[in-house]
Amino acid sequence: MTKRKKEEKIEDRFAIARKKRKEAHEAKEAKEAKQDEREEFRKFFVKIKGKLGLGQDMEGVIWKHFKSSGFAKKDKFKEGIKHFGYKL
Repeated sequence: MTKRKKEEKIEDRFAIARKKRKEAHEAKEAKEAKQDEREEFRKFFVKIKGKLGLGQDMEGVIWKHFKSSGFAKKDKFKEGIKHFGYKL
């Protein structure tokens, strides 16, 4: 194998490694974004559970409802509670 082909092969390996690192970083960012949404919901739930008389066990139920109904964003939490059947 010539020196040039070896260098090209090494560059290809570097390109593949860069691509894998980039994909891993993007996956990590997506996971962190989901965790941030969940944390925002926890804060929201703490505020409303006293007003609505909800137990802690309802947090998971309402969160799953929000995720499946498309209310898992901070700006849609109030709409989601209404959709679930509670009035604020």
